[in-house]
Amino acid sequence: MNRIILASHSNLAKGMYDSLKFFNNDIEDSVSYICAYEDGLNFENTLRETLDHIDGENILVFTDIIGGSINQTAVKFLKSYPIHVISGMNLPMLLSVVFAPEEINDKNIDAYITQGKDQIVYMNPYMADLDEAHDD
Repeated sequence: MNRIILASHSNLAKGMYDSLKFFNNDIEDSVSYICAYEDGLNFENTLRETLDHIDGENILVFTDIIGGSINQTAVKFLKSYPIHVISGMNLPMLLSVVFAPEEINDKNIDAYITQGKDQIVYMNPYMADLDEAHDD
């Protein structure tokens, strides 16, 4: 089973969690979130406690910004926990991973990351290309 931890500065992780619940309300057992630095929360301690409770399962930690303090802290845990850390989370990528029919691992994770990247599109030329195709 894939266990997913969403971690971000402020409330982005909760927003992502709430958006995932919109698509499927039954994610409490597989997805959790940490909103770092909210209400004096110590992110490193909270992440460690969270990982200790789900140790031994397939754990994916999604962070908001590569090189940011959240990601830097999560990466520190690579040596002591069997986790995958993915930076730059977005909703399309999370939807693919949360509802994946397979265990996410180092062999297939790049495909899920690519799906998320492919959903970042500048719509102006995209729509112009579609309009041209429809005019032909």
